[in-house]
Parts: sequence; C-alpha cells; structure tokens
Amino acid sequence: VESVTYNKIIQILTSKRAIEHDFQTIFLFTYKYFTSAEELLLRLRERFRVPDSVEPDKARFIETRVVVFFKHWIAQEDFPEAVKEKMAEFIREDIASNDNLYAMAQNLLRALENPKKNVKVDRHFGNAPKAKIPKVMSEQLTMFDVHPVELARQSTLHLFDLYKELDRTEFFHQNWSSKSGQERAPNLMKVIGYFNYIASLISGAILSHKRVRERAKMYSRFVSMAQHLRELNNYHILVAVISGLNHSSISRLKWTKQRLPKSTIQLLAELEALMSMESSYKNYRAALEVSDLPAIPYIGVYLSDLTFIEDGNQDIVGEDRVNFAKYHYLYNVLRSFERYQEVEYMLEPVPLVANFLGSYEGFDFSGDALFKISLEREPRGACRADII
Repeated sequence: VESVTYNKIIQILTSKRAIEHDFQTIFLFTYKYFTSAEELLLRLRERFRVPDSVEPDKARFIETRVVVFFKHWIAQEDFPEAVKEKMAEFIREDIASNDNLYAMAQNLLRALENPKKNVKVDRHFGNAPKAKIPKVMSEQLTMFDVHPVELARQSTLHLFDLYKELDRTEFFHQNWSSKSGQERAPNLMKVIGYFNYIASLISGAILSHKRVRERAKMYSRFVSMAQHLRELNNYHILVAVISGLNHSSISRLKWTKQRLPKSTIQLLAELEALMSMESSYKNYRAALEVSDLPAIPYIGVYLSDLTFIEDGNQDIVGEDRVNFAKYHYLYNVLRSFERYQEVEYMLEPVPLVANFLGSYEGFDFSGDALFKISLEREPRGACRADII
C-alpha cells in the first residue's frame, strides 16, 4: 500500500489483508503520527455500524473483523482514562448488543479494565563485574581517581535509565528540532542532552589541567573510557566521548597530542573508523547488527534516518490520501530502538562515581569558553619551551 484514504485504511484494517501484509502492525506502530486514538475509535465505530443494505454474512464478517482489530489494539497500548471510557461505551452500546459478539465484548471489557502492562524484560547475563570504587573521599575525588572502566559503566547506567523511557512518538515530526516539538519529546531531549553534557565534560576535563603531561594523561584515560564503552555496546556515549576529544578546543592542542602513546592514537583511530559517518555509518550499522544485548544505539543515526524520510516524503499525497509508504519507512527505522530497551545492564551502581560524573552540571562548557581556555593552555605560535 503506497497511499490510501483514511476510510480505506479502516477497511484494510478490518480485513484479513491487514494481517497478511503486516499492515496492522505498521499502522498500530505509527498511527499517532497522523491521527489520534479518539479519531481512530470514531472511525472503527462507524465501520462497525454496517448499513442494513449490506448482506448479513458480509455484515457479520465486518463486525467480527472490527472486534478482532479492536482486541489487538487494546492489547498493545495503555490509554488515557478519557479514551478508555469512550472505548467501554463502544463495547457496551455496540459490540455487546450483538448476541454473536456478546462473549467477545465481555472479554474486551476485562482487557480494557486490566491492561497487560508492557513490562520490560529484565534479562541479566552472568554476574555483575566487580566495581572499581575510588579510594578517596568524594570531596577530594578527581577524574584521575576514577578508573576509565567505571566512568564507562556509570555513564552507561545513567544513559540506559533515560533510554528505556523513550517512547516512539517522541521521534515523530522531527520533534527534537523545534522548541514546541521538544516539549513532546522530553525523554529524547534528555538522551540528547546527556550526549552533549558528556562531550563537553570530556573537553573541559582535559583543559582543566595546566600541565601538558596531565592533559595528555587525561586524554589517554578518555580514550580508554571510549574503548570500555565499545565493549559495553554503548555506542551513544562512545560517540559523545569521540566528539569531546575532537572538539576544536582539543584538536588544536599540538603539544598535548604529541605526548600521547602510539597505542592511544591507534585505538582512537579504530574507534573513529567504527563510528565514522562514511557511507551512512556503514561500519557502525554492521557492528550494531551483531552486538549482543544489552546495547545502546547511537541516537544520532535514528535522527539522521528520520530526517531523510521526513524531508523526502509528504504526509498527504493527492486528495487526502495518507502516504502510508512513509509510515512503512518510519516503522522500519524505529522498530529496532525498542529492542534495545528490553535488556538491562548487569552493572553495579557506584553512587560516588555517578554523583561525581554529574557534578559538572552548571559549568560553562560553551564552545567559546573552552576555546578561550585552550588558547591559554597552548597559545597560537607557541614553541615547546613556552608550554608548561
């Protein structure tokens, strides 16, 4: 189905064709993009009320198919109370009044009143690795006191808490790109915000050291953190760390980078190649495809793919025909992100490190501020003797 009217969508949904061609699955996944639960319910109610002029056998078939679809819809979603009340009204006044469907109506009411919660599957693999807890008090804690693997683990736990709350509708209509849309995508904006925070933290932590030797050591620790993120399949924060290391305020630090071990430079190059944008993130997509769960995808790729779909496909084509092909594309992109919400990380929370990672909130990590500090650390035209 490429494009179709709304009424035709309802007809297809209430036919065997919907199941045979995954039409129902795609529709239920994306319908909130172009309609609402209230409007869908109204259309289903109209469809159920078959005109007397229709042959009895065909009328019964349509009524039964409406109920079957309605059952699937209820099973897949939790609804606001106002919508549930209207659904219950439809069941009692229309479906239950049909003697042949009375039993099904009672089952629908029970399902509506006692919805099956979509409980996230909590499948831990093995035992949690032993945490590397810093041996200093929180007031004296520095980035050098926290092992890179624990930086990776605690940032992963924090991000997963945000990621598992994402709802597919937050990705609709490019909500992330407009102020009004961002209000409809609170969890998505938190995931994006944490990416930006970590990237800025990486740059700021390196620049916080006046001595070139300490900057190089900090740089190396963050490359090690990036490798541990790769091992955790946390691609989102992996890209954030790489972004922080490649910020203009860091990439210009000639004397700092000259002190990096060759192994650090090579490891970073390998991670950059993995997450390269080349060929539409070809290497990353291949790696994600074979990654074991738990894993956290890089959200930026979803946003890039969705932007491409949005810009190249209209919502409505012709005269009030829903561009269903567009929603098929959206489904293909978004159906995978929910898979990564299902499996929790088996990692031990370390509040000391988690709180330390969050303690940089409020610091001025703007590009201008970072670049100003960068120029203080290594002025333009400075020779080695000028660098501390």
